Amino acid sequence: ASSVITICPELQDYVSRTFPKKTSILIENVADNSIVFPATESKTEHLKQEYNLNGEKIVLYYGTFETYQGLDMLIESATRIAKDKRDDVHFLMVGGSEQQVNSYKTMAKKLGVSEWFTFTGFVQPDLIPSFISLSDVLISPRLKGTNSPLKIYSYLRSGKPIVATRHITHTQILNDSVSVLAEPNPDDFARGILSILDDKEQQQRISTAASQLAEKHYSYEEYLQKTRWIVEQAMRNPN
Repeated sequence: ASSVITICPELQDYVSRTFPKKTSILIENVADNSIVFPATESKTEHLKQEYNLNGEKIVLYYGTFETYQGLDMLIESATRIAKDKRDDVHFLMVGGSEQQVNSYKTMAKKLGVSEWFTFTGFVQPDLIPSFISLSDVLISPRLKGTNSPLKIYSYLRSGKPIVATRHITHTQILNDSVSVLAEPNPDDFARGILSILDDKEQQQRISTAASQLAEKHYSYEEYLQKTRWIVEQAMRNPN
């Protein structure tokens, strides 16, 4: 390679340590669907009707349904929320193949929390900002890996409170001032969600701090500047 782009601090540390003479740069993948496909009131209302969302507090997960994402743990955490008599909470799960969705639907039914969940399956990218718009809390229950979930950057800009596992995939970007970080187990993750659902003051505080962090360190303008610089380096020093 003439130059190397990494997308999270852990990867950048690896490249810098293993190939110290190689030109490299960390460029967080901050570009998200809301830049191209902003949420609209009509789309948001249509989604509420399509998925029969009637005033519940919406806890949104979107992304892949691979095992490292921690969705098993998330569904188990819903059993704790159900025991807390919170029938006003609804988990909206966006993404996944038909096989994956069916598997998690079966798990939710087995644990007695299927009524707390709606699974959409795969949706077109232009709908994601509208799903975020109708949500109350954004979650990332990931349990494994070192690379940061790309959705975290759009989460930061969303104006919605974030609940994520206290795991390196998240903590290299998030901290306790911009999100609710919960230990990666069902009990703590459920407590993390419940702690933010009704606390409007905390929601506003961490959402504002998250937006400020995104603007300072993860702006689209900086993304473009870094990309331009690394391409220039590659052109000047072909392999």
